[in-house]
Amino acid sequence: MIARLTGPTSFAPRIALFYVAVFSVVGIYLPFFPLWLETRALTPTQIGIVLAVPMAVRALITPFMVTMGDRARDRRGITVRYAASAFVLLGLLFLASGFWQILAVVVVVAVFWDALIPLGDAIALSGVRKFGMDYGQIRLWGSVAFVAANIVAGALVSALTGSVVLPVLFLAYGCVVVSSLLLPASKINTEATDADTPATPAGAKSGLSAYAFRHPVLLLSLAIGALSQASHAMIYGFGSLYWQQAGFSGLEIGVLWAAGVLAEVVLFAVSKPVLRRFGPSGLLAAGSVAVVLRWVLFPVHWSFAGYFVLQILHGATFGAAHLGVMHTISRAVPDAQTGRAQATYFFISGILMAFVTAISGQIFVRYGVGGFAFMALFGVLGLVLWALMRSLSRRAELSP
Repeated sequence: MIARLTGPTSFAPRIALFYVAVFSVVGIYLPFFPLWLETRALTPTQIGIVLAVPMAVRALITPFMVTMGDRARDRRGITVRYAASAFVLLGLLFLASGFWQILAVVVVVAVFWDALIPLGDAIALSGVRKFGMDYGQIRLWGSVAFVAANIVAGALVSALTGSVVLPVLFLAYGCVVVSSLLLPASKINTEATDADTPATPAGAKSGLSAYAFRHPVLLLSLAIGALSQASHAMIYGFGSLYWQQAGFSGLEIGVLWAAGVLAEVVLFAVSKPVLRRFGPSGLLAAGSVAVVLRWVLFPVHWSFAGYFVLQILHGATFGAAHLGVMHTISRAVPDAQTGRAQATYFFISGILMAFVTAISGQIFVRYGVGGFAFMALFGVLGLVLWALMRSLSRRAELSP
């Protein structure tokens, strides 16, 4: 047996509830935390640093924190401890003043918070293997929660000010603690048999499971996904600030964020037939193509309706890339090493995201909305790596 979990009927709703809580936090943090930082009189450069440094922490510390979940043989218990620690530490932001104090608190929160999503994914992928569940059908509830949080927080910011973001965020963190207590147990059996070993991804048939962390096909898949995620650095840091400067209300900003995630929800809802048709490799390619289109078009001064339509590409720039990586890991990596695989992905994407976010403040100050076009380069590079990955896959298929 790969893992001893509660039964399939209770597994899905409990992990879905965790996704709802976690992505409610993300749905508040990504669009509106920069607005709260602005109410604390931070400059665009300082905002970029406050957002970037925790990403560097994620790249350096999260792999260790997530791998501890594999070693503990009970991912639920360690997830509860991390969630409670992040909740308590976030409360220090109510007392923090000035750039350095805010930065210090955000960093220590990130040490525990950033491990929660990969740990949740590791538990979910255990259910995918053991019960044959559809990861997309479970994960989409996190996206639904993200949309709801966008709209609710946006309405609150419109009715009040950006200062309301922190209290709402603190309440959402508390919900994460509760949902982590309700997660299914995940006691890992590290003595996997041949029957436990997942199938290799399409196009990578030569021993990928046995040598996953040394196989270039897996590593290139993680890199392509990380490039797609890093392309969002500008919009995560300065999308809301730009839209606010362009005259959009807080509610309109929330709806724009929600539009992108609704497209993601649709993709997750139909992920099984899409995966069957295109495979993880096709999803990664679609994500890279969408990255180029989305960020080349973003600097055009669109109306609200234009940006609403453009935001739908988020379903591919994030959703397709994420599904491509998750299913590559699910097919390629044994359960006992899933946390390590998630940690490796977080390391690669965290380094890239931290670097781009750190410089995005200066890019935004210098180029304004035109700076978003630089993000298209990540899609171009992703397509180059995808072509290399496909070439390596074909060689593997031809090898004896």
